[in-house]
Amino acid sequence: MRDGAVLLVRVNASGDPDYGKWMWPGGGIEHGEHPRDAVVRELKEETGLTVEVGRLLHVGSDHRLLHFSPERIVDFHGVFFLYAVTVTGGRLTDEANGDTAEPGWVPADALRSTPLITPVAAVLPGLVSEP
Repeated sequence: MRDGAVLLVRVNASGDPDYGKWMWPGGGIEHGEHPRDAVVRELKEETGLTVEVGRLLHVGSDHRLLHFSPERIVDFHGVFFLYAVTVTGGRLTDEANGDTAEPGWVPADALRSTPLITPVAAVLPGLVSEP
């Protein structure tokens, strides 16, 4: 959160069933990587911002069928960690050839009309209050 807005990125992966929806920045944890280090790396890659990781806000699980095409249905299960962060530098920049795009600060009062991926839509309202 910053000035009543939440940092989100748009899913940009062509063919992804969540294409065009919004989510918080993040991604996979590399083998042997601590989740806090993954937060710093993923935020830099997806937003151009450098951050200091704060407290753990939420641990969640996202299990659903992703319909990429009639022939390709993926039984997806992801576990996610949501941390508070403090921006320490950088500037908002699209990820080069990335699965996300358009990083930006979405006002809390605009979240109801913003198409969010399933786990974000389930968790974000409990973390953010509108002005």
